[in-house]
This record gives sequence, C-alpha cells and structure tokens, in this order.
Amino acid sequence: MGLLYSKTYPYIIALLCSILSYKFSSYIPYPNIPTILPQTMTFGGIIVGFFATTLTILYSIDESKTLIKKIKKADYYDLIVSYLFQTIYSGFILASISTAGLFMNFQIVNIFDQIYFSIWVFTFISSLLLSFRIIRILGKILSSN
Repeated sequence: MGLLYSKTYPYIIALLCSILSYKFSSYIPYPNIPTILPQTMTFGGIIVGFFATTLTILYSIDESKTLIKKIKKADYYDLIVSYLFQTIYSGFILASISTAGLFMNFQIVNIFDQIYFSIWVFTFISSLLLSFRIIRILGKILSSN
C-alpha cells in the first residue's frame, strides 16, 4: 500500500460516505438517530482510551529495543505516532459530535439535521478506518521478524 494511499484513504472513503448520506438523506430514519448516539459516544471514548494507551506504551519502550530500532531505522516511528494521534483525535471528535447530537430534535427534519448527520457519518467512518489502519500497521510490525 502506497504512503499517499495509506495517509488519505480513511478520509476519502469517509467523505464519499458523507456525501452519499447527504444525497440520500430522504431515506434516513432521522427519529432513530438518537438511539445510536450513546453507543458511538462510547466507541469514541474507547478509541481515545485504547490508542492513547498504545501511544504511551510506544513512548515508554526503551529506544535500545530491537523493535523500536527497526521502526526508527525505517523512518516509520514518526508516521506511526502521527497515525496514533489522528486516531485519538478522530475518536474524541466522534464522541463530541455524538454528544452534541443528543441535544438535537430529529422529529422534524431540516437541513441542519441532514448536515449534522453527514458530518457524523464522516467522523464515524473515518474513526473506524483510522482505527483499522493503525491496528493493521501495528499488527504487521508485531508479527514481523
């Protein structure tokens, strides 16, 4: 997977999903949205907690360890840290946007609800894909010899 692709695919796919959710917003059952927001708040919190812990562990590993030497020699250490921060930020934004949605009235759908939902879709999909990306990368690193 190319570096440009790896850096951008979560955002491109999330943007496409967001645009599609806006385009087909007439098919979305808006009154049901508040039922999923608490779960996405929890998911965002789990993302923040898990990857912040991962980042802390990565920082605490002694630089003399073979794994860290290999990562730094290949110039991937800063990239991995950047990916971890992006994932943490996306989880925080997802939890925040989901919290804001709890205060909205989705019974009478208007343009603001449609825009909110498109933004929520973007943050949810990007959080999923950013989490998948860093888990995949860390899995490859840990399973390599």
